[in-house]
Amino acid sequence: MKKVLQFLYSGTGGVSSVVFSLIEKNKTSKKWKDFLILTGPNLSKGNIEFLKKNKVKNFYNKTKKYLTFLSWPKLFKVIFEYNPNILLVHNYDVILPTIYKCIFKKKLIFVDHAPHVGKNLGFKLSLIYFFVKFFADKIIVLHKDRFHFLLKRGLKKKNIFLIPNGIRIISNSKKKFSKKKLILGMASRINLQKYHDLIIEVFKTKKIRERQIYCYFAGDGENLKNLKSKVKNLSLDKKIFFMGNLKSDELNKFYKKLDLYVQASRGEVMSISILEAFNNLIPVLGSDVEGINNFLIPEKNVGILFKNNKKSLLNKIIEFDNLNNKSKLRYSIAQKNFLDKNFNSIKMFNGYHKLIDKT
Repeated sequence: MKKVLQFLYSGTGGVSSVVFSLIEKNKTSKKWKDFLILTGPNLSKGNIEFLKKNKVKNFYNKTKKYLTFLSWPKLFKVIFEYNPNILLVHNYDVILPTIYKCIFKKKLIFVDHAPHVGKNLGFKLSLIYFFVKFFADKIIVLHKDRFHFLLKRGLKKKNIFLIPNGIRIISNSKKKFSKKKLILGMASRINLQKYHDLIIEVFKTKKIRERQIYCYFAGDGENLKNLKSKVKNLSLDKKIFFMGNLKSDELNKFYKKLDLYVQASRGEVMSISILEAFNNLIPVLGSDVEGINNFLIPEKNVGILFKNNKKSLLNKIIEFDNLNNKSKLRYSIAQKNFLDKNFNSIKMFNGYHKLIDKT
């Protein structure tokens, strides 16, 4: 049985959900041996809960931004002692796994979770793709647009594998929408890649203030303090609420109380939060950007798209608020069927297993 070592950033987010889903499925099917290395400034409550509950063999190393290399000797020792056959990299830190691969002739699979947005990301992605192009044995992408993008970057077609993210499908009864009010929500890292501030700007408008419309943000990040201050200064603290990092059971309750899930973002690869909203029968309103418009299909009632400006977002929220429950349910049903067919965790796990097995 092959020994797989997965590398993961320790914060919250969709990537953690993907990795944990793979570990969970592998626990019952036992297709390979698992070990997990987590690096980052802190270990989230959700991470701790999952690792403890599932008794995952792991090593966490606290690191500071731009100073990860200081931990390389310690991490190298951990990798050497585990002696993996395959290094499965889910984060930006590709240099150390690459060094280990070259010294000990191991196999390296890189999963391209990175959205093409953000400060200085052009240089960072160029560096990552340099290592991937010349040293990765395989690369996993999450949608067709990224597949074609990498072909244009000179990567070989035989080394690129399309495996969309997937989640465990839950069975649920018909969605019940709130009466006389509309509850929006967004679950994500609270950073400058996301557009929380655009949602706040929309809530300043008279059309929103005069209606019973509320918003809940789940998550944490470097922009949280700034957004909280902005909400307070605009006297929106009775309309917009910050929930912080939520454990899995708390997150499930968070989704269930929403009438509309909003993913306001500058760019994604494939949003797990949107898939979770689909799973909970919550209609989704998402930015018309890469990683969202790849799989929201408004003409088939699979989500609603808006342009990243105040007018567009405001109009879409008001239009949805004006719908009757029967029309809202059309989104719930269409999204759930689309999720079950295309993005379930079993399909994702089988894709990873097939690739690992032949690498």
